[in-house]
Amino acid sequence: MAHKNIQMKKRAGSQWDNLYPITLDSNVFDTKGMPLSQKLANTADSLNAKIDNTADSLNAKIDKNHQELTNTVNSLNAKVNENHQKVTTQLGHIENKVNSEWINVKYPPAPLPPAIGDGVADDTEAIQQALNIAKDAGQVSIFIPSGIYKVTKKLIIYANTTILMRPDTIILRHHNASLFQNGPDGAEYSGYNGNGNIIIDGGILDPNLLNYDYECSGINLSHAENIIIRNLTIKDIYAGHALDIAGVRNVLIENCKFIGYKNRADGSRYYAEAIQTGFATRGDFPAFGLHDGTVTTNVTVRNCYFGPSGTPGTTAWPCGIGHHGAVHDIWPNNIHIENNTFENCPFRAIRLYKFKDVYIRDNVFRNCIGGVIINTPSPGTADTVDLNGRQTGVSQPGENVIIEGNLFDGNGDGNVAVVSINGVEGYKTRSVKVLNNVFRNLNVPDAAAYVNFAEEVEFNGNKFFDSTRAIWILNSTNISFDKNDCDKMTREMIFAQTSNNVVVKNNKVKETGRSGIYFDKIVDGVIAGNFIEKCSTEESNTRSGIFVGNSSSKIKILNNIVPLSSNMYGIQVTTTCTEVISSNNDVSGITGAVSIPSQSGFDGLILVGLNGVKYKAVVNAEGQLELTEL
Repeated sequence: MAHKNIQMKKRAGSQWDNLYPITLDSNVFDTKGMPLSQKLANTADSLNAKIDNTADSLNAKIDKNHQELTNTVNSLNAKVNENHQKVTTQLGHIENKVNSEWINVKYPPAPLPPAIGDGVADDTEAIQQALNIAKDAGQVSIFIPSGIYKVTKKLIIYANTTILMRPDTIILRHHNASLFQNGPDGAEYSGYNGNGNIIIDGGILDPNLLNYDYECSGINLSHAENIIIRNLTIKDIYAGHALDIAGVRNVLIENCKFIGYKNRADGSRYYAEAIQTGFATRGDFPAFGLHDGTVTTNVTVRNCYFGPSGTPGTTAWPCGIGHHGAVHDIWPNNIHIENNTFENCPFRAIRLYKFKDVYIRDNVFRNCIGGVIINTPSPGTADTVDLNGRQTGVSQPGENVIIEGNLFDGNGDGNVAVVSINGVEGYKTRSVKVLNNVFRNLNVPDAAAYVNFAEEVEFNGNKFFDSTRAIWILNSTNISFDKNDCDKMTREMIFAQTSNNVVVKNNKVKETGRSGIYFDKIVDGVIAGNFIEKCSTEESNTRSGIFVGNSSSKIKILNNIVPLSSNMYGIQVTTTCTEVISSNNDVSGITGAVSIPSQSGFDGLILVGLNGVKYKAVVNAEGQLELTEL
């Protein structure tokens, strides 16, 4: 009805307000008779009361939350203060312990002289006097902080000594001897009863080769036990060893770097080892101790690097670990070489010269002339003399070596096998396992692996890439080549000569320039389950997948696969061979599948009748089965 009121107002004009006066007095009522002004006033009071109550409630909650937050903050502050006090107290205890148990050579207790570490001042006496505490008090722990410490004579370490150095701490040689030695020259220790329980952790040993061109070693250790050397760099040794370990047991060498080596001008120290593991004899360790033949045993070398330093006139170490001499009835033993990297070694990375119980696992050999060589002394040489100086005339080979899970990557300009296992005539190296290694990028004239005068040698699960041969076997007994995977070989996968009990089985080869498997004068051999994908690629129709020749005898050739490629035969046996049996082979060749002269053997089966009689079963030229009693 609002529109009618508007029309009435327009008609009434100024009289409208007289007809319907609008005020907030008692003239306007609600439906219950309450004046509208009173009702509005009551509503406003009610709203104001609610707002006040809500505000009071919110203020109370805010006050409560503020108090709780304040309490929480105070509690946290109290805990922080408490923990800070505990940490401060603990740091104080640690500091007191360090001050009481360690000697900082720059800030030693009186009356020890302080070292300067500036590379100019002579710090020899400061360090040596700190080391001497172990001799007088029974033990010492020394801290050599960052700096360059000039030393003018060999430092002597005594039993129960710990030397801790910063990574950039340098011990700089200014004399013509080695840097550290665990006993004075001429001291008479025996067995493992010299100065042991030694820890050297951190630092750099620098022989200062460019200024002091004298032969030296880094650290000489003998007649001791319980040695730990870790996080240490030894560089630029001249004709000696980084670590000369002779007659020591229970040794751990880890996370170290052995970089830089200088040979003599005449080249006569081309074989020197960074870590020599030997024995206490006059020839091996003349510096001190009785020459009682105490042998090095229980040594672990892990997570170390052997390579070049870049110093002018130096190379990488010729040999990373091993020995180059022997004594009758003495074998360094129980040596573990694990997770190391050997780079650019110009001789062999590891040389085992008459060792027992050696485990070489998970190392990387990169561009080393040779990776691992096992040697045996020749009879009647200096290395078959006993401890008393008597020539025995008898050789003694090493035994029980495991080479497993390593990578042999490149061989520089090498002309030797990457893994070489050697005895001498009449004395075979025994019990060697070469397992699950990778050989690649090799430039070898004969083979990646070489076995000569050895027995009980097993190659299993290895991978060979791009080599002349995977393996060359000579003059050996009980050799197994099993489950190996070969890529391209420019000659044969396996070349075996003048050996007995040779088993070649379950191997795969992608391509060979000549035969896949070559037996020459082998007695008691098995060739079984091999797959030779392609062969005779050097010259078509001149080589066979499997070749047995030169008076080989008692050879079984079973279950092999040789597809037709460039090969002359799948299997070829020469007329000088005897007792060769070929059976169940899937082979082909350009000239023929199988060539076995009748006097040499046959391709067929051996059947046994119910009466126990053996028969040879072959298929003749007419395709008929022939049975011949054997």
